Amino acid sequence: MRFIKRPQIDPNENTQRVSYDSENEILNIAGRLSLFKDGITSTRTLLKSSSALSTDYTLTLPPNPGLPGQVLITDGTGNLSFTTADYGGNRIFVSALNGDDLNDGFNKPVKSIKKAAQIAASFSEPVNDPGQSAYDSRSLLRDNAAFIKAEVIAYIDYMILNNQSPFTSGFTYNKVTCARDIGYMIESVVYDLIFSGNAQCVYAGSSYYSATATLVISNQKAQSIAAINYVKYVCDAVLSNTLVAPNGTYPLAPYNEVVVQTIDLTKTPSGPNKTKIASGFDIITGILDGGLVSRPTIVDPVYIPLTVTIVVAAGDYYEDNPIITPDRSTIVGDDLRSVIIRPLNAGKDMFRVRNGMYMTGFTFRDGLDENGVPVTGWDYSIAFDDTEDYTTGRGEYIGLSPSKPIISTSPYIQNCSIISFLGSNGVLIDGEKIKTPNTPRIPQEAENPYVSPAPQQGKSMVANAFTMISFGGTGWKIINEAYAQLVSCFQIFMLNGVYASSGGYVSITNSATNFGVNALRASGYSAGTFGFDKGVIADVGFDISGFQTLTSIGHGRVPINHYILKIKNNSLVDITSDYKSVTATIKTFNAATAINPTTGIITIATHGRCIGTCFPLIV
Repeated sequence: MRFIKRPQIDPNENTQRVSYDSENEILNIAGRLSLFKDGITSTRTLLKSSSALSTDYTLTLPPNPGLPGQVLITDGTGNLSFTTADYGGNRIFVSALNGDDLNDGFNKPVKSIKKAAQIAASFSEPVNDPGQSAYDSRSLLRDNAAFIKAEVIAYIDYMILNNQSPFTSGFTYNKVTCARDIGYMIESVVYDLIFSGNAQCVYAGSSYYSATATLVISNQKAQSIAAINYVKYVCDAVLSNTLVAPNGTYPLAPYNEVVVQTIDLTKTPSGPNKTKIASGFDIITGILDGGLVSRPTIVDPVYIPLTVTIVVAAGDYYEDNPIITPDRSTIVGDDLRSVIIRPLNAGKDMFRVRNGMYMTGFTFRDGLDENGVPVTGWDYSIAFDDTEDYTTGRGEYIGLSPSKPIISTSPYIQNCSIISFLGSNGVLIDGEKIKTPNTPRIPQEAENPYVSPAPQQGKSMVANAFTMISFGGTGWKIINEAYAQLVSCFQIFMLNGVYASSGGYVSITNSATNFGVNALRASGYSAGTFGFDKGVIADVGFDISGFQTLTSIGHGRVPINHYILKIKNNSLVDITSDYKSVTATIKTFNAATAINPTTGIITIATHGRCIGTCFPLIV
């Protein structure tokens, strides 16, 4: 105990105000306790017991200082601990002014909507509990991620320095990118372990064949495979809770002398789990070595997405588009006038959405140059998640499903706007991006009582109060058996207000298209057939010109003259080709010289057809 300036315990010489109970090791202080800033100044903090105190209690401080932003809580018996505050459930906060993407989004806001979406991707849990051993495996790999990265990079550097195959002394690589990709692979094998299946590892291996990874395929394939095999070797040691040691293939392991491996004997990964993780790395190297044709049959994960809300404060957000929104996520902007979203990447979608997503309160606008002039547009403001687009990085979305979404709850866009002077587009609803058959995991959600097979649900989005002003863009494009329901949606100055193609279907209420070129536009046909459009051929014959005629009966509505016909025999085998010409004339042309972008005319000099004849154009 140290006394400042005055040596006495009490200036009034009342020794009962401060006493020490040596038997119970308690220092008793009556009144207030002064905590001085230092031994020089008199600045202090005073602690005082409650005047309403009626009985004794003890507060025990936690054994650590906690993390930034955490709060102190009690267990009810006086034991204190630090915890992350709950600011109203699963809410992630975004602020262009006060945010930082190094924050967790819960205690302090992140700066970008994309970072918030990446955090939200972790809000899923497996349908089938993989067991504690699987979670132990995940913990060990994540706890040792820095060690694994450092060890593999040190191995590569050693091989280069010593000119050992498949590396050479002239081999160069990006260490930052390498470390990043090792982290992605670790999370891929962990995901497939926890959620079952192999889809994440298949995606990781397939990513090497994206346009942005061609350097690996052309110049670094053998070296990449060697590095991944060493990742697999190090992970096996980590999961075995044994130090990385040399063997015949890696005689000098470990190669890293900086980052220390973490051994945790309380974690006990099982043999089958270690085998599952090893096979995940084998899937990645197998695809890398053999190409996309060597991909195994994809086994989708089985997961339950948990709801999460991303709250976006007023601000101007330049986003690294596209942004993938996880299943059942909600993005709420302060309001559509004060939350502006702009693209950093021209010609790419802004948002790629999955099942049950809801967003409201934004305006999409062009990216500006230093003079405030619009210079950067986007493709579509909203589209379905494209799991086969390997140019869009998914590695930072830890926990995001790599499989095509199943739409059991339509993504919903409400109270948003688009203002684009560069002709950026509105919403693309492409049924090809959705899993087929599109049936929910719980069939009673589609039909109750359930009668097998479960009916397919619409590959759909819905919208309300979505106004688009875009000079030359397309507002809504619904293709490949997709469906949209639009209420109070307005398209202004657009090339196409609503464009349905290849079986796309749209229900529109209380909406309008103004000052554009096409309000409603359709093309192509549906590969499917409505029940009321099916009939039976009752008679065959010939017309007065000698052309064969078919008479069908049993339709549920009057046939119309632009039907696309499909004919099946009594065994329901498609025999349409029996009634079509087996030969086709294909004419090619040089698009660089034959297309006039001003008039929109394609000139084909020799085609062998009469002027004015229509024929299919395959692009």
